[in-house]
Amino acid sequence: MILKTSKKEIWYQKYEEKLKGKYEINLKVKENNLGAYIEIKKDEKIPENQELKKIKMLKDADRYETKELLDFYRESLEASFKRKNLEYKIFTDLRLELSKSISKIQKTSKKIGMLDVFISFYIQASTNNYIKPKIVNEKIIDIKEGRHPVIEKIVPFVKNNTYMKEKNFHIITGPNMG
Repeated sequence: MILKTSKKEIWYQKYEEKLKGKYEINLKVKENNLGAYIEIKKDEKIPENQELKKIKMLKDADRYETKELLDFYRESLEASFKRKNLEYKIFTDLRLELSKSISKIQKTSKKIGMLDVFISFYIQASTNNYIKPKIVNEKIIDIKEGRHPVIEKIVPFVKNNTYMKEKNFHIITGPNMG
């Protein structure tokens, strides 16, 4: 699986490298649900300046922000909101346009569904050597080398013949009938 690095992550990486070079300390640029921040371990010597503003103290580290980081974070949030709004507008426009042709889409879908069923029947019939029964008007059932489509896949199955010719007989089927 290939993970694509986002533009935001690339910007954070470059900004982190820039700050590491500028201050010559180990730090991390991170983001959580509250925003973006720079995390610096307590044992690092931070030079006095006006750029880094401490926003939170933790047990092992302190979190800072800069104007550049805040500006980028706000811009990325605004871009994300604009993208989501544009995606929703495209979705609603597409939905409206498709609703104009809903009956054609439904008819086409029904035909594609039927085609799918018939193709599936064909694949099963050709793969398993099934044949189409011949329907006659006489009251005769004549099956040569009959098979059960499920049982023959599970255990060895002996093909059998069935011949019935009667004046009155009924075929009773159900979910467990072969």
